[in-house]
Amino acid sequence: MLASCGADNVVKVWDFVTGDQLRTIQGFGKEVTSINFVGSTSLALVSSGDKTVRLYNVDNAQQQRAFGGGDFMYAAATTPDGKLALGGGQDSVLRLWNEENGQELRKFEPPPSAAPPQQAAK
Repeated sequence: MLASCGADNVVKVWDFVTGDQLRTIQGFGKEVTSINFVGSTSLALVSSGDKTVRLYNVDNAQQQRAFGGGDFMYAAATTPDGKLALGGGQDSVLRLWNEENGQELRKFEPPPSAAPPQQAAK
């Protein structure tokens, strides 16, 4: 199986051998930015510009779980064993979730921005 995603706001699932499209997964509010299979399973972690990271069963196009994102989500990844999921987006926060129950385990915030340079007194 092969899956593709893009600016058409859908995930397309393909038969890798024949090249036939098997199904389309819809319901995303903005472009779909990444898709990663969970190990050798039919589960796929999908990120979208609609502020979501979701887990889908691509065999039946059913959403298994949704993870809260903070802003436009650019990318998501999963461990092969399906225990952890990561997602990052426009807000520069990397989120770590328990993939089995959706609980957010940790947020990695960006470093504080440097103070603006002081102007010299005249």
